[in-house]
Amino acid sequence: MKPRNLAVAASLAGLAGIVALRQEPKPALPASAPPASPPALVDAPPAPESAIDRAPGCTFARGATLGYAIVGTMSMKVDEANGKVDQPPSLARTVRVVLDLEALGGDVLLAHYREVDATLTAEQGDLGAPFLLRIDARCQITGFAALDPTNVREARAQQAMAYNLAWSWPKGTETRDGANDYGEFRATYTDVSGARPRIQRTIDAYSRVWSDDWDFSGFADDAPPAPRKERKPLASTMTIEAGAGPWFASLEGSERLRLGGAEVTGTVRATSVPAADLGAFPHAESRYVWRDFLHRRTKPKSAVPLTARDQKEIAEVQKLPLDIVMDRYRARMEAGEGIVDAWPHLKNYFVARPEAATEVAAQVRARKLPRDGAPGVYIALGKTPTSQAHDALLAIKNDTGAEPIDRSRAAFALVGRDDVGIELAQSLHAATHDIATGATRPVRLYARHAALALGMMGSLKAEDTAIVAEVHAAVKDILANGRSATTLRPAFGTVANLGDASLLSVVVPYTRHADADVRRAATISIRRMPPSATLALSVDWLRAEPDPDVRRDLWHTIRLQHLDARQVVDRALVARAIAELEKQPLALTRQSLVHVLGEAKDRYPEAKGALLAAVPRELAVQNEGIFELLLQYLSGDEVAPLMGRPR
Repeated sequence: MKPRNLAVAASLAGLAGIVALRQEPKPALPASAPPASPPALVDAPPAPESAIDRAPGCTFARGATLGYAIVGTMSMKVDEANGKVDQPPSLARTVRVVLDLEALGGDVLLAHYREVDATLTAEQGDLGAPFLLRIDARCQITGFAALDPTNVREARAQQAMAYNLAWSWPKGTETRDGANDYGEFRATYTDVSGARPRIQRTIDAYSRVWSDDWDFSGFADDAPPAPRKERKPLASTMTIEAGAGPWFASLEGSERLRLGGAEVTGTVRATSVPAADLGAFPHAESRYVWRDFLHRRTKPKSAVPLTARDQKEIAEVQKLPLDIVMDRYRARMEAGEGIVDAWPHLKNYFVARPEAATEVAAQVRARKLPRDGAPGVYIALGKTPTSQAHDALLAIKNDTGAEPIDRSRAAFALVGRDDVGIELAQSLHAATHDIATGATRPVRLYARHAALALGMMGSLKAEDTAIVAEVHAAVKDILANGRSATTLRPAFGTVANLGDASLLSVVVPYTRHADADVRRAATISIRRMPPSATLALSVDWLRAEPDPDVRRDLWHTIRLQHLDARQVVDRALVARAIAELEKQPLALTRQSLVHVLGEAKDRYPEAKGALLAAVPRELAVQNEGIFELLLQYLSGDEVAPLMGRPR
């Protein structure tokens, strides 16, 4: 079974969503940690829109209450080898919750789930914590805030269920961007009101699917995001009965989408019910953390059941000798099948024949596999829920005579397993002591990777405060012992993996370091932090930074930070970007600046003006790449009058 199928199978955290289980040896996304003061963590959405242009039912009087009974279903059909989707659903499930809401004033509503389906609770934990939603002037959900401190898995599940109710009041027919448990989408909304106010929504395409970002892509402290490709649903429909009260009276929708090697069908139905009293829950906005969790890859509490296809393959390979299985694996790799398609077959064999894990691990260390086949073995071992797989990985990680790359891959494969805990975190922390003082280069190299693996572990196991505390301690130790960009960089990568804004204070001194290489290494630190927590630092740093290479890397990080958070930059950063672009900096810097301004152009007119002003400059220097990038954000009609304009 393909890994994206596992992602879907693990889901149902939302009403029809995706919770991937694959190893992600690249910077993890924002994680919870021992809380800093609430104001430092709050990532506030845009200010409430004026009530003058509010659509019917999109004004919420303070104290108003709403309740919705929600029923969601998901089924999945897995492709056979011939590519046809003709099998019965590998998984099919129904979940039920009741959502209660209370308006706190403006666009913010206090929310709480009750009567949560027992299956959902078993997989995702206690979803009974209150949270906040922001609903704009067109009735669309535009922000989510979890109770501080945040359990990432539970917050992701809460947000996913709420965002599956996403809709917007159009003026006639309109297209609007949104997000749900699958990814970011572009949808067409049509007002089809007759005797009753009614809206229809059709998702035209997904510009980003969360599970694409969760693919294995190697480990690094600054891995690029997965390539984005537009994906059209096989079918999409939602009907919203607006009713006479606030928000909506009822909603019913269905979605059919191809994800990896599976066809997923999800439905959602919500009907108005009397709301429960939310008086016992915190009402102060400062008690909550505004953050987007939809792109977070989280793990369910309980193991994902094997699909019928997995069970069939396990039965088939149980009696096969190891050499035949490995020959098949080599053939897949040599045929260019790719790691993400090849490793699940190995995992199934390790489940069928647990003792094979030790022997295959030995083959990898002896370099008896194609060079590009080794990562898949480590992923398969990391995903195999047997003690033999765990022990094989642990033995490699602890073997100081093994190649650093093998020790590192074993460490990354271990951190996402359910059978590891504080002991592994402590051993990774201990290994980081060799970053600066290790006796040999291989020892120092593994120490750097151990730091990154520890940061990932802190994000994946954000509910374990002892592990998160171990990550904090390791970061401070590395910074205390580091003397150069090389020895300090692992600390910054670890901070980036964790995404915890409370560590910002330990990073700030290095943004003013005398060595430009150190400042450049520090730019990655803010990669996964809430943008509002780093806004002041980013603006001040850009204003004072004299080195063009540091500014280039900082703009690159800022752009990716906001992309992951699904936010446009603040107006203060727009002003810095405009000033920087006018100076015609390095080409790579201009690329990031065009992206930053392009993604902000619909909110800030000055951003669009700066893009238009850049057109003749790029034509003058004959940089076709950046000119083509500008065309992604500007129409042909806007650019045409500028083609002959002097610089």
